[in-house]
Amino acid sequence: MRRDRQSLEKLYGLLPEKFNRARFEEHIEIRFANFFGPALVPSEPSSPSLVLPLLIAGILGLGVGLGVVSVKEHYDGRIEMPDDLKRRGF
Repeated sequence: MRRDRQSLEKLYGLLPEKFNRARFEEHIEIRFANFFGPALVPSEPSSPSLVLPLLIAGILGLGVGLGVVSVKEHYDGRIEMPDDLKRRGF
């Protein structure tokens, strides 16, 4: 009877601790809830087609190339024809 009383007192002492732990774990589960569904296998590849990026790269490359040529031609100070002298006032 004495042992039963001691074991019950011990159990009663552990109950508040277990209760607090259960409340704490309940909040942890809510905080780390999973907001995403399961991953699904796509029905078709998700990568972009190669045509559009190549077309954009070609147009941008052509534009940059023409821009560089135009700037170099504009700032070129060489005299190549007699008309170049006339334009400079000689």
